[in-house]
Amino acid sequence: MPDCDRVATVHSSDLVLVAAVFLACAVEMVEALTIVVAVGFTAGWKSALQGTGVALLVLAALVAALGPALVHIPSTSCGSLSGACSSCSDCSGCARRCCERRG
Repeated sequence: MPDCDRVATVHSSDLVLVAAVFLACAVEMVEALTIVVAVGFTAGWKSALQGTGVALLVLAALVAALGPALVHIPSTSCGSLSGACSSCSDCSGCARRCCERRG
């Protein structure tokens, strides 16, 4: 029988994290919707909706296949990987901007 005397505490940092992730997901959803609407107006709605359906199926397959494996990855590795990816993308952006300025 579960211990009902324990009370879960929620810290303000947890709420800020949830809000930030929610807003980031909302931004990505709006970007995806914008792309679907643009393709719908230019190439036709049939191809736009077919592409959306295929993308959702691929996403579902990737989540089903790789999602359970995420439990076995240590959180420190995830932080290091995301930091490395963000620094690489920042560096490539900086290099591209420098090259554009040189002409």
